[in-house]
Amino acid sequence: MQPQSRADMEFFRNSPYDYGKITHNIHEDIEVLKGAFKGMSADETILINILGHRNWAERAEIVQEYTKKYDKDLVKEINSYTGGKLQKTLDALMTEPSIYDTIQLHEALEKKDSSAIIEILTTRTNAQKQQIQKIYMIKFSQHLDHSISSKTKGKFKDLAIALLADREASPSQSQMDKQTQPVNQQPPQQQQIPRDSPTSSSPQRPMESPQQQQLEQPQPQLALPATQQLEPSQEQSVSSMSDNSPKQVPHDQQPQQPSPQSNVSFEKESVSPRQQQSQEHIPQQYQQQQQPPMDSQDDLVTKDAHALYAAGEQKLGTDESVFIDIFSKRSLEHLRKVEDAYYRINVKRHTLFHAIEHEFINGKLKIALTDILLYATNPASYWANLFHRSLSGFFVKNTDLIRLTVTQCSNIDSIKEAYHTRYNRSLASDITHSISGSYKKVILDIVSF
Repeated sequence: MQPQSRADMEFFRNSPYDYGKITHNIHEDIEVLKGAFKGMSADETILINILGHRNWAERAEIVQEYTKKYDKDLVKEINSYTGGKLQKTLDALMTEPSIYDTIQLHEALEKKDSSAIIEILTTRTNAQKQQIQKIYMIKFSQHLDHSISSKTKGKFKDLAIALLADREASPSQSQMDKQTQPVNQQPPQQQQIPRDSPTSSSPQRPMESPQQQQLEQPQPQLALPATQQLEPSQEQSVSSMSDNSPKQVPHDQQPQQPSPQSNVSFEKESVSPRQQQSQEHIPQQYQQQQQPPMDSQDDLVTKDAHALYAAGEQKLGTDESVFIDIFSKRSLEHLRKVEDAYYRINVKRHTLFHAIEHEFINGKLKIALTDILLYATNPASYWANLFHRSLSGFFVKNTDLIRLTVTQCSNIDSIKEAYHTRYNRSLASDITHSISGSYKKVILDIVSF
């Protein structure tokens, strides 16, 4: 599924994913790549050195120029000369990011991989989730929420469907979104994220992490590999979906307007009948407010902290729906503040991580809520934890390792520091001892770049 027609290109030109900027000499790259294909084999080192060190905009341009000069599809050539996990990694690098996320989410639903489902639905921005839903419908002829409903069950299903909807915006949401853009590109220089963070086994007081700031870059006009081209019958669907994106339903309370000193933009949140039904169980004072005024945000943080305490540690049993509602709808910055407030209002000085660990019996839901809270309080530590999961156990979870490496390479320096802090060893060392061959070389090359 790769855009080629005018309608397709317009759809992806307006993508909420950051493709990066073209800074390398593309014509030199394609000549070197052409030289990698000789006889019955390919020079895998050349493929890794170039494709592993280019961002998506550059790789898309490489594919386009390669076809123009040699009248051959580069992606097909790579697939014909490589195999196994190396081929899967290179294929991931050559796939448009929103298409890749959509495919990964579909596979996670088929395999009932709850961790990957939560990862994508939690860490992608509102606009990116909307893009994924459009592509999912085109590629798999089914609404994503219907797939989630049929492939998951219980309270975990409720959480996954709730995460599919837009989160509330917050004054610094734009910076948080940029921090976690799932872009398969080489890492830029960035601020470090604090390494102190609660682990899943023994929650500690998390440090408040400063927001990383990245400059927004203009999206290049791309012509992308034919291996992912939309079917002709789907072209009209893309054009129609691009022109008729889901309309958002405003709440009664209007969003706070940014001050003259601020360039912050606020997103409105759409509320479906399913979301409205999910709020019925929560006391009115704790239900979601769309963009509460600035002077009431601290009050809402405290109310949410009390609501979570009342739904868990303060009573016999646990009202899981209150946790699901707050964790899925509040902004990530708001959740971080709620975690701090929860510690302050808790007479036993328990953290919110502690409450989740001891109140929830459902393993998938417990892990999912812990993941969401860890991502909100310390993103680098969250990603480090996912890398560790992919490398732990009797077998390496290669699909997860490839996805994490490809989508989080722009944040890899902070992730490596957090990994060392959590596990007292380097990420590169664990990768070296867990995988082998050309597959190990390409993963290490991206992680160590």
